Amino acid sequence: EISEISEHTKGKTYPCSVCSNEVTSEHDDTGNGLVCNGCDLYFHNSCNSKMVSQQLFEALNNSPEYVKVYCPHCNFTINSIENDIKSVEKGINALNDKFNTLNDKFDEFSANLNTDTINTQCAELNTAMEEVAN
Repeated sequence: EISEISEHTKGKTYPCSVCSNEVTSEHDDTGNGLVCNGCDLYFHNSCNSKMVSQQLFEALNNSPEYVKVYCPHCNFTINSIENDIKSVEKGINALNDKFNTLNDKFDEFSANLNTDTINTQCAELNTAMEEVAN
């Protein structure tokens, strides 16, 4: 199963998720093989848009589980999702701004209402309606 890189996979070959050539655990002309934390497939370091140095490769192999490596396909997908989230956040912020503007206008309108005047006008209207009804 192609799900993790470990000592028991050393020397075994796996297809690169980018170029389909063999990926081995040994350093060769394609660089080191990496495993994607998104799709669990292997890919050549040289097939990555930004190659990982030997020092960084060794650090990644010994890194905590929360440090992730993604193949070009998963990285593109993650970036697309991130851009979609940013777009939704902008829309939410614009709606919040509109809501706040309307809320401010409502508060201003409410503050300018004089309940005594409204009550007087309602009483006058009721009196007029009674007179019309009689």
